[in-house]
Amino acid sequence: KANEIIKQGEELLKTLTHEPPKDYKQREATLTFLKGMFYDSRDAIRRDPNLALEYFEQSLALREEYGDNQAVAESLMLIAGIFWYYKGELDHAFEYIERALSLAKEGNMKFHIAYCLLQKSAYYYFKGDLNRTIILSEQSLLMYKELNNKTLIATLLNNLAEVYRMKGDLEHALECSEQSLALLKKLGDLMGIAIAHDNLIQIMIEKGDLKNAKEYLNQLEQMNIELKNKNINLIILFNKALILKTSPRIINKGKAQEILKQILEDEDSNYELIVISLLDLCELLLFELNATNEPQILEEFQSYLSRLINIVKKGRSYWLLAETYLLQARVSLLTLNMNKARRLFANLNNLIYGKK
Repeated sequence: KANEIIKQGEELLKTLTHEPPKDYKQREATLTFLKGMFYDSRDAIRRDPNLALEYFEQSLALREEYGDNQAVAESLMLIAGIFWYYKGELDHAFEYIERALSLAKEGNMKFHIAYCLLQKSAYYYFKGDLNRTIILSEQSLLMYKELNNKTLIATLLNNLAEVYRMKGDLEHALECSEQSLALLKKLGDLMGIAIAHDNLIQIMIEKGDLKNAKEYLNQLEQMNIELKNKNINLIILFNKALILKTSPRIINKGKAQEILKQILEDEDSNYELIVISLLDLCELLLFELNATNEPQILEEFQSYLSRLINIVKKGRSYWLLAETYLLQARVSLLTLNMNKARRLFANLNNLIYGKK
């Protein structure tokens, strides 16, 4: 329906050639921006980040021409989201966030300031600075509570749940996740509820509560019968793999590997899903290598590790760099390359304590 209305708007725009150039550009920029949102929507069946980016960049150029700083900030924020969420270009995304934040502060645009803080928190999350992520998320959350924007309050609570889970604070993670879920249920946001279940499943897995993890996964599968959303289907697959990974049986770990490979081959997988799937797959391959000592498994491990290293180079994430050092060190121990293992553990130690 949204797509139909956008097309109608474009047809109407062609008849408005008599309007002042600034007004015409403003209308054109708004329609172009909406086309970007259409292809970037979390609910979109035809989600296309590259096309969304193209439209957002066109809207930015038009908005800069007629000088609407609020609209410019809007385009900058959405461009930043594409760069970090889909392309993993964290530093490139950060430049756009900072430009948007500067304009938002200059015009005292509270919603935009809060959204930029949310985006900065995501940037530091992928960089591995979880404490700064929490500070920025809390700042953004406070502003959205003042604005009474319940959708973004729920989003930030869900984000905080993920950060606390990463820090190992599972009780705090569960508290934030349950608050987010309760708010989303009040809003009737089925897609948001589905996304919140992703965190709840992983919190339960880390708590060792596989019964509840499987129950939340079952609920998520039932929701997606109605949603029919490709992104939610990928989340379902990933969580199935995580549950299988916990099994002591080799056959189940093998099934987890196959699911993770399927996710990595899917063109709809986003940056975060690719990263965590690679990490879990590499860990499973190391387990298999330790059990079998098969050279073929080592080759497979090295190919996925190379892919992970390329992502690290692109995104310059200290968290991922630490993970790659650890994976390389572990495989060096398994292959009895002790000198390399010592060097990698030294690199990891230097990275953790901020040494060059």
